Amino acid sequence: MPVSNCGDRGPVDVDPGFLEDPSLFRDELPQPYRRINKILFEDIFEEAWQQISKRECDRIREASRIRPPIYDCATPLLLGDSKVHCLAVSPDSLYVFIGLSDGLAILSALTQNVEAIWKDGGVEIVEAELKALSDNIILIICKDKQGIVRFFAYTRSLLMLLHVFDELNTSAQRAVVKSGISSAADFVGVCILDKTSPELPLHWLEVYKLPKNVWLTEIEEAAVAKQIEEKQRANRKDLVDDAEINLVGSQVSGMNSIVQGSKSQLVESQSLLLSRTHSASSQRITSIQKFSTPLMNFKLQYLNKPSTMTWSSVYQASKAAGFDGDVIGIGMNHLISTVHMNNRNAAFRNQHLQYLNCFPKDDELPVLNPLPSFHFLLPRKSSSKNATDGTNAMAVWWSGDRHLMHYSISKQTKVLNKPEFVWSMSSPIVCGAVTECSCLVALALANNSVVIWDRFLGLSRKTVHVNDCGQISWVHFVSVPSPEKCISTESAVTLLVLLTTGSIYTVISTPHSDPVVTLVSTETLCDCEIPSTIKLIRGIPELILITRKDGRIFLHNIHLKEALCEVALPDCNCFNGCECFSIATVPAALGKMLYVLRTSVRTEDGGEAMYVYSCDDPSLFTVKMWLFPHLDDYLKETRLLPQPQIPCSRVSQNRIEEHILKTMQKRIADQPKRKDRLQKRWLQMKEELSQKLDVKVEKPVRA
Repeated sequence: MPVSNCGDRGPVDVDPGFLEDPSLFRDELPQPYRRINKILFEDIFEEAWQQISKRECDRIREASRIRPPIYDCATPLLLGDSKVHCLAVSPDSLYVFIGLSDGLAILSALTQNVEAIWKDGGVEIVEAELKALSDNIILIICKDKQGIVRFFAYTRSLLMLLHVFDELNTSAQRAVVKSGISSAADFVGVCILDKTSPELPLHWLEVYKLPKNVWLTEIEEAAVAKQIEEKQRANRKDLVDDAEINLVGSQVSGMNSIVQGSKSQLVESQSLLLSRTHSASSQRITSIQKFSTPLMNFKLQYLNKPSTMTWSSVYQASKAAGFDGDVIGIGMNHLISTVHMNNRNAAFRNQHLQYLNCFPKDDELPVLNPLPSFHFLLPRKSSSKNATDGTNAMAVWWSGDRHLMHYSISKQTKVLNKPEFVWSMSSPIVCGAVTECSCLVALALANNSVVIWDRFLGLSRKTVHVNDCGQISWVHFVSVPSPEKCISTESAVTLLVLLTTGSIYTVISTPHSDPVVTLVSTETLCDCEIPSTIKLIRGIPELILITRKDGRIFLHNIHLKEALCEVALPDCNCFNGCECFSIATVPAALGKMLYVLRTSVRTEDGGEAMYVYSCDDPSLFTVKMWLFPHLDDYLKETRLLPQPQIPCSRVSQNRIEEHILKTMQKRIADQPKRKDRLQKRWLQMKEELSQKLDVKVEKPVRA
């Protein structure tokens, strides 16, 4: 049977194959049925099948995933009628500071007892930051809903209000956007949004020097005065109780005259005590110690783009530029004239006009309002006696800018625009981190590169590209050298990196080797599983607390690269109809307790997030993590209880004996290899001597 020729039938949309058996050959569908068939099978059915196959693969992958154990042991914590807005933990992780709708409360991390409370009906604390002012004094910086910052001090169950920043400014034209305090608690930076500008709101950065030493003296005096006052109050209360007891005894005796006399005597004594109490209270109110106020060190504003100059001669240009060399790297010192810049712009537009038409016009570009980010830096540790331990510099960058500017905060000026020196990057800076000793600075760039700088050498230590997917949103040093070892450059540092896709990486950097990038947590399948916050646990550096956007909380091990367990919260009944939850976690008591704040987030028509609180369904929970079996290996040591004191002679003797024993064991184990080592050294010395003799013999011949 001859093979039929398909070319006579014209173009066919189906496969160009043919059938040799005429009984199996089907006629082609006429139009528009062929088009309908093509749309149904190729455009709709195949795409639907691909989506079904993808979902099935995701379901199989999700079902085969190893799920960590879930611990449902969260306990609600009620604080009366007050609504909780924020949580913060003390530097020693022994106290939890809770921002309320009407003040500030301090709880013991282990027992949940209220240690101190400060209440003001019109103050809603929404942010809090804590630093150690001394060994037993904690400095608290709180920001309320209206953008007013308050400074508190906590010591010996006593909470004192030190200073109210910008209290006299009651208008809405000026508000504090963000604040930060140095690790030494001697400087504070405040970012202020000024809406009085005619063009657009501007962000200013103001740096204040805190009177740390003066505050320590004033706080100590106030604490002593408070203790004396409480003792006097207790004595007065005991005196009133004794008088009431005497009155009851006299009434039992049945002597009316004596009873009447004792009553009059009691009334006189009570009136006398009330007058003394009233005078003491009025004296206490009038003699409230006025704490010293912080002094503004300098004020920073965003450095605009370099502008052109107008000059007619080289002398005028050099005089205007100055050639001081104060700032290098941000383009402020130049000799570019206005005419030259206009000619360059005209030539550029004429040459690339066909491409520039596709870009938005200058009037259509969004107006940017850069926001500053900053880190306070400590000086390098030195053995000299004159070396200071306080903060001496700060690093500042503005959103969307490529320059990290360093300022010296030892100077006191009103407006400071010239930094000491500038580090220029290849891409805009997204976020940054600093070690505790301020020896290393890590900067995450918009191109997903991480640059680690050695601040004391002024050189880039390492540059590593993390990943091409997503963008870096958060970086933090996990294991850093101690402040005593910050001079050494041989130590390795570990940097934790979070991407917007949900992936978590660790970057291990050493001075003399390439950085190692390790994937800790893989990319999530959906947007609700992306981590929203990551918290480090004080006392357990290998564990991190990951909070996802869907409200689930996981304890993750960095070294094992796996989730240890999941912390479950009770079901919420009062937030029906909300889209998602906002979870704030605070690990306390060196990893033994966990405080969780749950709020609901609703999206209005305008797209702005609205936080809804409810007193019927509690939003604050406590979790006893020391009951988790998976954390037994991490919490074996009793870190909170003081260790028994051992005499110094016994400690030194045990350490010396242990060191001698280990040294002798090592030498005895190395004795069989001693002969080989000596032979190797002798051959090496022999070779070096022969080389030197050959060089000595060859010198006269060459001469």
